[in-house]
Amino acid sequence: MTDRDYSQLERLFKVNRRDSLSDITPSFNENRNKKVSRLTVQYLLGKHGFHRRVARKRVIVKSVNRKKRLAWYLNKRKWTVNGQWDRVIFLDESHIVIGNDSRVYVWRNNGEGYRPDLIPAKSNRKFQVMIWGVFAGIGWGL
Repeated sequence: MTDRDYSQLERLFKVNRRDSLSDITPSFNENRNKKVSRLTVQYLLGKHGFHRRVARKRVIVKSVNRKKRLAWYLNKRKWTVNGQWDRVIFLDESHIVIGNDSRVYVWRNNGEGYRPDLIPAKSNRKFQVMIWGVFAGIGWGL
């Protein structure tokens, strides 16, 4: 296959990154004299750095928040355990989803996992439990 053939393939799978190889290959072979196999398409995409991966759920830490966290750390790094830290309370919350195991796969290259068009919309959840916890210089709690 030529570079022009690969460019055509790349345009085809970038239209819908969620298509499987079984969907991409027939579309690619539609107007070609020499047909290629599904494994050839997979090899070509992999050779150019594209792999089928589970879609990311959301952005974990945005760059703005990274800068804020670094500034917070630099401001507090000289605090002592018996000085300022014993007056601080940390708390966190999380939710656990039970019964939803539907994964969305997308074709993506390294470094483009958090592109908005590659992150799926939220799906229906079957059961959800919210938990939270807290700890401070004097102890912890739930």
